[in-house]
Amino acid sequence: MEKLTDVQKGIAEKRPATCQQKSKIDGFYSGVCGGILTGILSKRILKLPSNKVALSVLSSSVLIGYIISYKSFSSCMADVQLQQLQKHDSERRKEAKEGMSDVTSRDQFQESIFTDPYNAENGRSK
Repeated sequence: MEKLTDVQKGIAEKRPATCQQKSKIDGFYSGVCGGILTGILSKRILKLPSNKVALSVLSSSVLIGYIISYKSFSSCMADVQLQQLQKHDSERRKEAKEGMSDVTSRDQFQESIFTDPYNAENGRSK
């Protein structure tokens, strides 16, 4: 396994913290908006008493904030992992292009796949 440099360690430690901070902000604002909408709906449309409106606003804002925060964090971390995989893949492709002599060509690979083991004289299946 590769060892990380100090700069890479610093970046790797900052990414989850950045995702966590972003997800907290998203969860807070969505919880507030969801609570306001719940209050309007339960007071005007459902015509609930004030105690039930307060309870529904509180519970819905907490639940909406938690769910959005959780999904936002997982989405952000998935994006970070995707970026890391794309970077790793591009580095591998660059290394493969530099060492082209070691890599078999696509035609040679396809030919080796389609060879018939029972007809070894031709080297190709019919």
